[in-house]
Amino acid sequence: MGKADTRRTEGLLALVMFALFAVLVLGVLLAGAGVCRRLTERDARAFDRRTALQYVATRVRSAAGSVTVEDFAGPDSTLCFAEEIEGETYLTRLYCWDGAMRELFCAAGEPFAPEDGEIIVSMAEMRFTEENGLLTAEAVAGDGSEAAVSLFLRERGDGA
Repeated sequence: MGKADTRRTEGLLALVMFALFAVLVLGVLLAGAGVCRRLTERDARAFDRRTALQYVATRVRSAAGSVTVEDFAGPDSTLCFAEEIEGETYLTRLYCWDGAMRELFCAAGEPFAPEDGEIIVSMAEMRFTEENGLLTAEAVAGDGSEAAVSLFLRERGDGA
């Protein structure tokens, strides 16, 4: 084996090592990108659930009138806030429709058209239950993950 063959073998070995290193680096980058994408999606779903529940909590705490739960389509329910403005009763409804939590403000006598509500946040389901003054709101994201918040409904006749 001569000097030329040795140089050729060393050059080929260096090229193979470089190619192997490049493939490994590419594999690590692709794996990292996949992990980053999954974490971002998970965080976005968690953000949507937290946002929906905090919005509900804020609306309930700032409600000037009565707060009730009404049945709605499927497993979902509607959270209704009734208030009187210039002698007429108005309702603000929070509900889930077509993959989003929505809010609709209208006069109490108007028909309820769920598609008319303003989109608040993406959400697969929202369930509201009220028992003995304890309101529980459950938010279900598109992947099936759930979060809930419970709030005590204070009586509005106490000057609050």
